[in-house]
Amino acid sequence: MKEESKSNPVEVFAGSLWQAQIVKTMIENEGIEVFLYNEFEGLNNSLFYSVAESNLVRVVVAEADLADAEIVVQEFEKNMNAESPQAAE
Repeated sequence: MKEESKSNPVEVFAGSLWQAQIVKTMIENEGIEVFLYNEFEGLNNSLFYSVAESNLVRVVVAEADLADAEIVVQEFEKNMNAESPQAAE
């Protein structure tokens, strides 16, 4: 595998600013370097508008860390679904 492909940025999650920050922290806790893309746009628009596709904050990791980061994202999404009001019905 080429060295370049190991460091290609890959999106693992997109959501509101607060969701992206939680996912970022969870991924960092696993020792994975992670970045937020569109963070400031998400901050500015999340105060006034509902989350739209263009306003989503994206969580990005290196391609080499994709599998490990996806496990963290799945855990976050599982917990979010378990806590939603619809899950209680």
